Amino acid sequence: MTKKEIISELVGRTDLSTSQATHAVEGIMDIVADALVEGKTILLRGFGCIKLVTRAAKPARNISKGETIIVPERKRVKFTAYNELQERINRAQK
Repeated sequence: MTKKEIISELVGRTDLSTSQATHAVEGIMDIVADALVEGKTILLRGFGCIKLVTRAAKPARNISKGETIIVPERKRVKFTAYNELQERINRAQK
């Protein structure tokens, strides 16, 4: 689903205009991004948890040169669905 589709769905489910829905979706995206940059965890009860995890540095192989290189430590965004969301998804797929 794209941002445009989310905005369209939000307009259909609420009394918001397209402009208001666009500002709301973009505002939420900015808030989530800012929180992750600050290292905060986002907890949405009944939905899930969005947090940063750190992947350790690891060796990797450059096949074309035959060298071993070290891939540096990185931060990744991880989403974990809560049970309520997981159950809803599983019920819908039956």
